[in-house]
Amino acid sequence: MYQININKLTHGNNMRWESSRIILPIHRERINQHRKELLKREKLILDEQQVTEFAQIIAE
Repeated sequence: MYQININKLTHGNNMRWESSRIILPIHRERINQHRKELLKREKLILDEQQVTEFAQIIAE
């Protein structure tokens, strides 16, 4: 008698999720766009007082 190595590709084992491994190109593009949007940061605008305070802190 031989033993079958069970993995995610073994027939009958988790076949329900097999189609989730495929991502359509349109969806992949949208996922990548979303990730880029999450990483975007707006440029901080400082007034003169804040710039002066930061300059003093850095100088110390």
